[in-house]
Amino acid sequence: MPPKKPSPPPLPPLATAKNLRQTIANFDAIVTWAINASSGIGYFATIYKRATIAVSKAIDTPGGFQNPKVMTRFTMTFSQRYFDALNAHFHPVDYPGPTH
Repeated sequence: MPPKKPSPPPLPPLATAKNLRQTIANFDAIVTWAINASSGIGYFATIYKRATIAVSKAIDTPGGFQNPKVMTRFTMTFSQRYFDALNAHFHPVDYPGPTH
């Protein structure tokens, strides 16, 4: 049998994003880690990042959303739930699991 490949290091903890730019930076960190670790996690993060960029552009476009502040908060909150789940998965001792 060939020797077993060593496991890649875990994804470093993702910081809580304070704005959409930081949210997108977290997606970049996930994608970069996934490429280096040959992990499929990067596929979802890539799609999610593209959607977040599109929403961000629409928020910045006059008339893009009726209430850009609400859409910004919604986008960041929903993305943070994903980041929290990844933190809990990779660092279960330091981060609680997702809520029900």
